[in-house]
This record gives sequence, structure tokens and C-alpha cells, in this order.
Amino acid sequence: MKTIKLINFQGINCYYNSIATLVYDLGLDYKLLFGDLWSECDLFFDEKSGLYSSKRLIANLAACGAKILPLWEKDTQRALNHLKAGESAVVCFDAFNVFWNSTYRLRHGTHYFIVRKSLMGEFLIFDPTLNKTDIKTSTNELAGLCIDIFAVKKRRPDQALKEELLCVKKEAVRAEKSVSTLKVKLVEGVASLQGGEACIKFAKYCDALTNNRFMFRHFVFDLLHPDPKLFMPDSYLLSFVAVKNGLFKLSLTQDVRTKKQISHLLSVLLENELKYAAFLQKL
Repeated sequence: MKTIKLINFQGINCYYNSIATLVYDLGLDYKLLFGDLWSECDLFFDEKSGLYSSKRLIANLAACGAKILPLWEKDTQRALNHLKAGESAVVCFDAFNVFWNSTYRLRHGTHYFIVRKSLMGEFLIFDPTLNKTDIKTSTNELAGLCIDIFAVKKRRPDQALKEELLCVKKEAVRAEKSVSTLKVKLVEGVASLQGGEACIKFAKYCDALTNNRFMFRHFVFDLLHPDPKLFMPDSYLLSFVAVKNGLFKLSLTQDVRTKKQISHLLSVLLENELKYAAFLQKL
């Protein structure tokens, strides 16, 4: 049976890399998923997982020529049984039950990966995040631990959306305009934080923004091949990570100095956003 090439890189989480891997496995261009993530500010907060995620990435499946088909039923085993040999699905476990991970039985959280049904009726696990392939498991074991399951299928591509995503200069203009929105959300938002859960939620929002930038950079590097030193270098993206870490620190102690450092770093990062937007518009 054909193996699956795993798609994974810094900044893409287990949910997105599982989707991207199956889009690629269908023979489609998964990188289109990331074409307008830079300017996205209105992120979705999932109360169940406690994390922010992109609304646009899932919508961009249409540009790739793909769609998500939910397989969740009250009887998960029945959903798995309906998959034919060679068909794949994205499955979610509690990370506590991911038996091929070194943190097995140590921590909780959602973890997405891919399963493919074999000719013998068993399932093979392909995990882009952990770089694991061909781990065998049974229908019963999957059904007992599965908390979400869906397939990625082909559909007629949305050509208009595809053309829009491939116009990087338009996204650079949108990103430039979004800086004013981010100044209010980030710089002014930090000034009003009082610690505790609000800081943690704010840190998660910054983390999602950072991941969007990692994914957009992956798209741009493949499409335009800019000088890595001139567009979103690692030092820039890691500064966003420093902001997130500072916010987690702020959740434990209302240190005025830390708050000022975070606000200053965010201001510098947003100035860089304008510089990178101008750079892309000139390419």
C-alpha cells in the first residue's frame, strides 16, 4: 500500500499538518492553505481545546480543490468500518492516549494524526508531528480512543479564490492595513491586562498569530523564493514567541517591567510588519 509523505514544519500544529498532508496526498497544492494567513486577526477561539485557530485556513481548502467531510457518528466504530481499504481519515486522540509518543500517559490535550485502512482491514497510523509512519492499530482500539474523525476529499477548485491567494502583493497590502488593528489588540491590550487567565488567553492568541506567520512564510518561500534574511527571518518570528512567553510570565506576576518589555517588543514587531509588507509589494 502506498505510504504517505508527511507535511510538517515549524509553526504548523498537528491539526493543520494532518490536513495539509492529506491535501498533498490527493495530489493538490497544500501551500495554498496558507496564502492569506498573515493578515488574519479575527481568530477563532475553541472553548473545547482552549486554543485559537485560523478561520481562513479551512476556507482555503476550496482553493486547493479539497473539502472536509465529517465522519463523526455516535457509533465511531461504524464510521471507521465504512472506510474502504486505502482510504484515509484524520483522527483525534487525547494526547494522554497517544501510545507511540514519549509523553504517553503523562499529559492531556488534543492530538491529531492520520489513519489509513489497510487491505487486511487494520489501520496504519501516520503522524506528521511526531514523524511516525506505519504504526498498526485495530478498529476497536481507534474507536475506543477517538474523539474526532473526518476525511479530506476532492472537490471542484474555487479558481477565483486560488487566484486571489496567489496574488501575494494583495495579501501584503491587507497585512499592512491590519497593523493598526493589531496595535489596538496587542499593544493596547497588554497595557490593560491584569494577570491570570486573561494573560494566558492573550498568550494563546499571540501564539496563533505567530503560527499563521510561520505558515504564510512557508507559502511565500515556495512561491517567490525571497532572501530569508529580508523577509520574516527566524529572529523575527522567535521574538513573537518571546512575547508569548512573557505573557505567560505576566499571568503569574503583575510585573510592571515585564509588561513594558512586552509592549515595546510588540511595537517593534509591528514596525517590522510594515517593512515586510513593503518588501513583498516590491517583488
